[in-house]
Amino acid sequence: MKSYQSFLLFWLLPFIIFIPVIVLDNNYSFWSVLNSKITFFTLIYFAIISFTNVRITRYLESFRFKEKNKILLSSLSCFVFVFIFSIGFQLIYQKKINLFPPFFQGLVAIGVFLIEYLMVRLFNNEKESNLDFSFSKFFYVKLLLFVFFVDFLFIFLLTFDTFINLKLLDYYDHIKFFIPYLISVVILSFFGILFTNKLKINTVIKVVLVSIFTFLILQIFNIVKYRFHFGLVLNFFMISLFSTCMIYGLLYYFKQKKSIGKLKLQNIQKDAQYQELKNQINPHFLFNNLNTLISFIEVNPTKAIDFGHNLANVYRYYLKKQEEDFVFLKDELLFIKEYLEIYKAKFENGFNFSISDEFDSNQYILSSSIQELIDNIFKHNCLDEDNPIKINISIENSFLIISNTLTSKLTTNSNNLGLDNINKRYEILTNSSIIVSKEENRFNVKLPILNLK
Repeated sequence: MKSYQSFLLFWLLPFIIFIPVIVLDNNYSFWSVLNSKITFFTLIYFAIISFTNVRITRYLESFRFKEKNKILLSSLSCFVFVFIFSIGFQLIYQKKINLFPPFFQGLVAIGVFLIEYLMVRLFNNEKESNLDFSFSKFFYVKLLLFVFFVDFLFIFLLTFDTFINLKLLDYYDHIKFFIPYLISVVILSFFGILFTNKLKINTVIKVVLVSIFTFLILQIFNIVKYRFHFGLVLNFFMISLFSTCMIYGLLYYFKQKKSIGKLKLQNIQKDAQYQELKNQINPHFLFNNLNTLISFIEVNPTKAIDFGHNLANVYRYYLKKQEEDFVFLKDELLFIKEYLEIYKAKFENGFNFSISDEFDSNQYILSSSIQELIDNIFKHNCLDEDNPIKINISIENSFLIISNTLTSKLTTNSNNLGLDNINKRYEILTNSSIIVSKEENRFNVKLPILNLK
């Protein structure tokens, strides 16, 4: 849609809705409404909001701001423009300034701007209109409570002039009918979006249809129960539209966030797999271990047999778990024991290790995480028989602790890429983080242990 078409649509559509509201609610004639000062104010008011949406927002895109920063700056611009206009309007027609109306008119303008912004985004992303409803029930409860809170805040801003002139209980009596109405709007909008999710129609049309359906159902309910005037009820259409847009926009945002998280995880997993292949299964690693095996065969056949078994078991485990995100803690610790035995056969008294056997059968750990930490220990420390590294793997509460004494290499600089990689994988897959601490002569890493059903 071209810029001028978007501007006209978002400028005239609210105005077209607004005119019959005034006519029906106040019993004015159509021509008297057109000639009134409130009509002039409304025309400029929605023109400012539409201009901000179409021009200011697109202008900010050229600076490559983050999405949330762009929305924040555009909303602030909308508020400032409306605030200045409203003060000027007061000076022209009332010859005095009261800052409360411009302030709250500016806040309401932000709400209208966000509706328009969401409509534009949904229109531009109509090819990806199907939403993801695979989140937990608690997630949807939190989402609907948030939308209800925002709707209630919107109502409060619209009725703030009443609030400052009434006692709290009197104000509650004045707006108490809004509470069941807002709850109904939020619930009906959500289920309307859920039921229309698979329909192959334009996203904006889908949102408008859900808004109209919600509005009509609640209009009938409210006319019967509260005997609202039709003009007052028509005001609630904007609330229905706002709620539907907000629910749809939030669901779309979390769908995109989930997709981005999957892509990040795939990239991290590919990097980890590549690093694992490069460090462990590449010809250089295999060549070194085969040479070690041959040397053991010549001088100590019994040790060669043990070394060969450990090496075979390590590679067998690689092949078995390479596609898995999580592995049994029990299996991983058995693997690490054999992995350390390979190092032990080569470096003998350069290090000592102990591994706890106090674990539950249903405990899991992130695949390859322990092995990556063990590799880091040997990469960043000296192996000295006079001062051997002490490696301890133990369990404390819900963490597996990999701890080692420090005998740092003077020429080795660490960029912590390995630790960052493990932490990012944990954050994406489990929303938890590893804990890294360094004491005077000891380095500790805590890996969260998972109990997966």
